[in-house]
Amino acid sequence: MTVMLKQALEELDGEVSAYRRLSSMLDKQFQVATRLDTASLACVSEAIAQEVHCLEGRRRQRSQLLTVASTLANRLPAARGTVAHRAVEQRCTELKELATICKAATLRNGQLLASQYDAMQRVLQGERHTYAPA
Repeated sequence: MTVMLKQALEELDGEVSAYRRLSSMLDKQFQVATRLDTASLACVSEAIAQEVHCLEGRRRQRSQLLTVASTLANRLPAARGTVAHRAVEQRCTELKELATICKAATLRNGQLLASQYDAMQRVLQGERHTYAPA
């Protein structure tokens, strides 16, 4: 059972790493967007889309993994169970925190990009009411 728990913890570590990469990419996307660097923005956005696609593909597996890891941690003998249980809890907590950080960064980036789009539309097309009949 400890081999299975070790494998589950390694897979959780992989998920945590994937969310760290995503968080880093989202920060880079924000920085690139503030500089209005469209070429870099396209590259970063494509990388983000690929990472999200991979994470989404592993979502079901991740859910099952969390259930297995939690069950294994709770079934180990008491002497080892507390360490294993804390390890699973720590990784799960970190994974939840990273998901929350990524969600907030996604909202922030979306708002920035939307405001930039609106500003560009006003520059290119003018205000709607500017030439409206009186």
